[in-house]
Amino acid sequence: MNNIFSGLHVGLRALETQRKSLDVTGHNIANANNENYNKQRAIHKASYPYTAPGLSNHGGAGQFGTGVEIEKVERVKDQFINSQIFNETQSEGYWTEMQRGLEKIEYIFNEPSDSGIDTAMNQFWNSLQDLSNNPSDDAARNMVRENARNLIDSFKSVENQLTDYKESLDQNLNNAATNVNKITTNIADLNKQIVSVKGSDQSPNDLLDERDALYKELNSMIDVQSREDEQGNLIVSADGKQIVNGSDAYELEMIEDPSDPNKMVLGHKKTGSPVDVKNGKIKAWMEVRDEKLTVNIEKLNDLAENMVKEFNTQHKAGYDAAGAAGGDFFKSIASMDADQTVIYQLALDEDIADSETGLDKIAAASEQAIGNGENANALSDIFNKDGDNVKSEFRKIITSVGAESSRAQKMVNNQEVVLKQLTTLDRSVSGVSLDEEMANLIKYQQSYAAAAKYINKTEELLDSLMTIV
Repeated sequence: MNNIFSGLHVGLRALETQRKSLDVTGHNIANANNENYNKQRAIHKASYPYTAPGLSNHGGAGQFGTGVEIEKVERVKDQFINSQIFNETQSEGYWTEMQRGLEKIEYIFNEPSDSGIDTAMNQFWNSLQDLSNNPSDDAARNMVRENARNLIDSFKSVENQLTDYKESLDQNLNNAATNVNKITTNIADLNKQIVSVKGSDQSPNDLLDERDALYKELNSMIDVQSREDEQGNLIVSADGKQIVNGSDAYELEMIEDPSDPNKMVLGHKKTGSPVDVKNGKIKAWMEVRDEKLTVNIEKLNDLAENMVKEFNTQHKAGYDAAGAAGGDFFKSIASMDADQTVIYQLALDEDIADSETGLDKIAAASEQAIGNGENANALSDIFNKDGDNVKSEFRKIITSVGAESSRAQKMVNNQEVVLKQLTTLDRSVSGVSLDEEMANLIKYQQSYAAAAKYINKTEELLDSLMTIV
């Protein structure tokens, strides 16, 4: 009689195990298109046999099996591939934002175009050439003045946009610090839940998937390192400073750079010390702000300063329409700000209050002679002479930005290929295969049906026995 009842228990265990396995398979199928999901497997093992070995046990056939049970629901994951994906995600975040930053700088320079600095230089050069041929023509003088103003406005426009973009990156970094803090807080919350589930001898597979997705997002922002402790907590550090420890998260914030009070850097709020960022989106934004933009603003300012000095020197070497020696053509109207930007205007515009146009002040002649326009020609050479000139120096700036942007785009493409390969490899191990899951459905369904038949047959034996009794 006991053997028949034990047979019912064997069948019941089989039914329950196959049903739970079907639940796991259904969960896999439901998440087939979830890129952050790692497939799960119900690991079966034989339940503890009857009876336990002991001196009081009688001999005979020995122990009898008591059926099957689920040892655990396993999360299928290759941690080595996973760690490679996290590392490459840092580089992808860096190069993607670096390329966007350089592309934005290219857009601000807007070359070649009909409204950029290069076009303004060409128009100014053309008007100086016209003036050299017609030095006494007020219309030619007026075009020189207007094109000079346009050139100054073009420089101002580009410098202002570069400076505005630099300031906007500070806001990006503030937002990034807030975003990092949200992610680390969520990881800390998940740590608490995962430890609790593991403490009850269960597998927190879905929570682990969610935590991995957050950690991957964190890697795209900043280079971090992690380890998992014995309880299941993910301990996360940045530049050797803990930002997640168990259920605690430590915030990052933008702080004043100890070496440069005009610059904000990422800092650890608890310790107050800077965090040296070496990769990720935050590194790219800092590098664009502190290196790419700063360098190009300095180059543009140096170009404008050298142009003004050279032009003023040559202009002073000539004579105006009244035969007087030329003065400064351009002049500075503002001191340097934090970005070392100098604002210029036309010096001859100061004379408009006394003279209706101030055009006579343009020193087009190389000597005190009517109809001489040789100095205007010399002035035009500043922009288009053989060898180094203002236009060639400006084009070097544009070429440098373009080359850097092109390299960054290639690096973005390379990182996309690397990550795609790693993701494909990861999905081949951890991704849900619908063909595989359909086969599992059939396997578990047939096992369930067989277990049900086994129970039916056992019940028939029990009925027969009860009839005999």
